[in-house]
Amino acid sequence: GVCVDVQPRTRGRSELLIEEFMLLANESAARVAREKSIPFVYRVHENPSPEKLERLEEVLNRMNIPHPVLDEVRPCHFAQILKNAKDSPLLPALNNLLLRSMAKAKYAPTPVGHFGLALADYTHFTSPIRRYPDLAIHRILSDVVLGYSKDWFDKRYAAFVQHASERSSAAELRAMTAERDCEDCYKAEYMLAHIGEEFDAVIASVTDFGFYVELPSTVQGLVHVGSLPEGEYTCDGVIHLTEQRSNTVYTVGQAVRVRCDKADVNSGNIDFSLVTDQPLQAGHPRMPCFFVLGLFFLPEIWYNEICMSISNAKRKNAMDKYKTLALNTVIFAVGSFGSKILLFFLTRLYTGNIISDNLNTKEMLEITANFLIPVFTFS
Repeated sequence: GVCVDVQPRTRGRSELLIEEFMLLANESAARVAREKSIPFVYRVHENPSPEKLERLEEVLNRMNIPHPVLDEVRPCHFAQILKNAKDSPLLPALNNLLLRSMAKAKYAPTPVGHFGLALADYTHFTSPIRRYPDLAIHRILSDVVLGYSKDWFDKRYAAFVQHASERSSAAELRAMTAERDCEDCYKAEYMLAHIGEEFDAVIASVTDFGFYVELPSTVQGLVHVGSLPEGEYTCDGVIHLTEQRSNTVYTVGQAVRVRCDKADVNSGNIDFSLVTDQPLQAGHPRMPCFFVLGLFFLPEIWYNEICMSISNAKRKNAMDKYKTLALNTVIFAVGSFGSKILLFFLTRLYTGNIISDNLNTKEMLEITANFLIPVFTFS
């Protein structure tokens, strides 16, 4: 078959209720094993490392998200952070950031608790027909019912639970990778029928080579920096991709309009491009104060510098040279704010003090460059 549609998965009230029952069953099975001190395969989720918490706090400060002190982090702290950002467009990115800050859940023979679920005892007990750790636990608990001694359990299961935990954790990672790759391939197959179509999307993450967008259907793809307007792009590694010259900012959580350009089923990669060339978010002007100052002071400064470097000159002999300079300058500045500055400059040039006939070609080129660079900068 061919994938004809992609929709986000939703859970109904009955499914949520069943999940609560399953959590209670898993917690109860783990508690029995811990209280009896028998070898067991626990589902553990360790506390976040101090390095990841430090990085998380730094990013939260940059995102201006209120958060509690994370020196002694607890699960309720993460819930509070999400609550503080519930109305922010950065919520999806923040949720992914919190997930990356936490340790990876795994299987282990030691009961260290489950940070994400805020439980001291937890295991996987309810699905023995599809998960090997559950099957192993059912085998151990069946022997508990039969009344074997602790020494017997240690002899029979001590090495077994260690080996089963390691193998199950490794197999889970392979299964998750295969599942994710399979979903990506099906999504790419679906988008093959929509090449050239436009979609509303949200920027999901930013990288040095562009940014990823997510459609309402959960399809994700890359807007490569090569498809963006030409410029020098830098990424802060968190939420911003900025074009340095125009100060255009692409921010995680922003709504964009994209067009599907390519879909590769084998790799599961999907390429998008922005539909509009308009900046998504204009940053603050790069030099607002200097721009205003240039309106009033720079023409006079430029004119005075030229006059100070010219003495005992004759206007008539040098006029032909400066007519060429003035003409070239006007051509480059027409239609820009720099033309207003040029008006002052040329007025003073032709009606003010004299200019030198001793200027050589090198000096004229230096004057031209020193004059045109600020004009382009402020235009």
